[in-house]
Amino acid sequence: MFFIFLVLPSYADDLPLEDDPHVKDDLPIENDLESDTIRMKGLTIHGEYFEKFSPGSTINNADSLDKAAFQAYNLNDIINFKNPIYFKSYGNGMLSSISFRGTGASHTAVLWNGINVNQPTIGQSDFSLFPVLAFNNIRVVYGSSSSKFGSDAIGGGILLESSADWNKTLSASVGQYAGSFHNFLTTLKVQGKVGKRVYLTSKFYRHQNNNDFEYINITKPGQPVERQQNASIFQYGILQDVFINTSSRSQLAVKGWFNYSDREVQPTMVNEDAEDTQKDKSLRLVADYGIQSGIGYFELKGSYLWDYMLYNEASEINTRQYIGQFNYENRVNNWEFRFGSNFNHIVAEVDSYDDQTIENRTDIYGGVVNNTLNRWEFSLNIRQTFVAGYDAPLSPSAGVKYSVIEKSRSLLFLKGQAAINYRVPTLNDRYWVPGGRIDLKPEKSRNLDATVGYEYKGRIQLEAAVSTYYYNVDNWIMWVPGPSYWIPENVRKVDAYGFDISSSMDIKTGLLLSQLSLSYGYTKSIVKESINEGDVGIDNQLPYTPIHMGGVEYQGMIKSWYGSLSMNYTGLRYVTADNESDLPSYYLLNFRAGKNIIIKNQVLNIDFRINNLLNTSYENMKFRAMPGRNYMIGINFLFNK
Repeated sequence: MFFIFLVLPSYADDLPLEDDPHVKDDLPIENDLESDTIRMKGLTIHGEYFEKFSPGSTINNADSLDKAAFQAYNLNDIINFKNPIYFKSYGNGMLSSISFRGTGASHTAVLWNGINVNQPTIGQSDFSLFPVLAFNNIRVVYGSSSSKFGSDAIGGGILLESSADWNKTLSASVGQYAGSFHNFLTTLKVQGKVGKRVYLTSKFYRHQNNNDFEYINITKPGQPVERQQNASIFQYGILQDVFINTSSRSQLAVKGWFNYSDREVQPTMVNEDAEDTQKDKSLRLVADYGIQSGIGYFELKGSYLWDYMLYNEASEINTRQYIGQFNYENRVNNWEFRFGSNFNHIVAEVDSYDDQTIENRTDIYGGVVNNTLNRWEFSLNIRQTFVAGYDAPLSPSAGVKYSVIEKSRSLLFLKGQAAINYRVPTLNDRYWVPGGRIDLKPEKSRNLDATVGYEYKGRIQLEAAVSTYYYNVDNWIMWVPGPSYWIPENVRKVDAYGFDISSSMDIKTGLLLSQLSLSYGYTKSIVKESINEGDVGIDNQLPYTPIHMGGVEYQGMIKSWYGSLSMNYTGLRYVTADNESDLPSYYLLNFRAGKNIIIKNQVLNIDFRINNLLNTSYENMKFRAMPGRNYMIGINFLFNK
């Protein structure tokens, strides 16, 4: 949902309002702007090197205000709010897959603390299993990313990070949310510095939702109002991060995340009596050691990923990944460079495979950037992937940024990037029985991106950018009907092109702090060629790829009170390859209000929202019901040491 939220007083220092004494008096003890870097001799040690080596890319960061507004929601909600990106959701809280700039769900890399967590069996992630509260930093990288992230990053990348803010003392927070359809969420967080060298973060969440909303069944005569059945959700998770400054020039970080989900699979309106179920478990562990020496910065990282799915108590998918990574970074004169390697040992046990499947992948990559030239920044990145039986293409990218106007309060810039990207066929594509084919070719794309942007910082703050792009994807893999069963083939060549617009304005009038934001995306994703004669998709828009998406938001705050109103628009989507059947466009209006109360140096936050204020009846996927008007109230208490 493209929710519009208002600035929480507890995080008001993100806006240019420091000169307002009334606002300052209401600021809480905790500032939730997590620092994600340790800087040594001018080098960025953690987190931000993606941005540093990508001056030609567009990267959208979710700030602390965004994360505070979406603590009770999932990753697809906050990304859709901040970006004109479509998510195909198979119901409320069900499987949610991404469509980034007209590409497929397996064309977006999802990285957790630098590790690709897309499931190797299907090459994608279910964003409904990623609660926003699990991450300190959420970044959306637009386009051209295989040289930095590896396979899957044709459309872009989602970066999820845990980080330490060494300025924070130990604190704890407890949250309880209650909403429509018997929707309850409990959260617990403890974080802060322990002594001078250790920083801890512990998080726990528990979510339960009966999901028994009413909807209009458009498939029955008279379109009766019915209550959704078999759509309940139960989920909980535990996260633990430990950061240790082992010396003044080195740090060890150990991070773990366990997530459990037990869902009834929401049936379609035409099959409302179905009783499918799905259980998901995952364990993600990473140990990261970095040291700044006299000859540069060295990083060693080891990771373990376990994903398990049980469908209808019968069909199992069990994968394990053992990942080792090495990175080196240094500066020579005006050039900063980084190179490294990544090794991934994958073990998959799937009921629909003939046997246990083992695969090894090795990546070698490097990058160089120069940002010392007058108003110019240049970057070059390159990656080569090695997979047994596949000739993955070399993936280079080149980026440039030029500051046309660069003054103390205003900046006008141009930037662009060109890249070659790829995607290795998934394990299901190759080993599923029946149908899998080991002779599939990797998908390959050529990407071009360009952006013009303007920023102004004063009592009124302005930001605006227009980005345009063109992607040509060859050897697009699709499952198509075979003589006896469905098989995957390198069927199509697809052209995706369009543009994105984003703008925001912050202004203060007396005690009122206001922000107005706008986003819009235009996307064409057209099948240009196909190996199948009579392919009805030729020259048509890909299914479930809206041409138009956008949203507008207003948010305001007066001292410790805040409120917001947002409108989200999703355009018409075709549901068949021949574009003969479609889902109509829809608008969603959302409202949010709340107050922060300071009690003896502690902070009590009360938050209330109404989603789908106009009670719009809509479908995100064909015959998948979505809830009408619904409510949620949340209470959070922050304990400061």
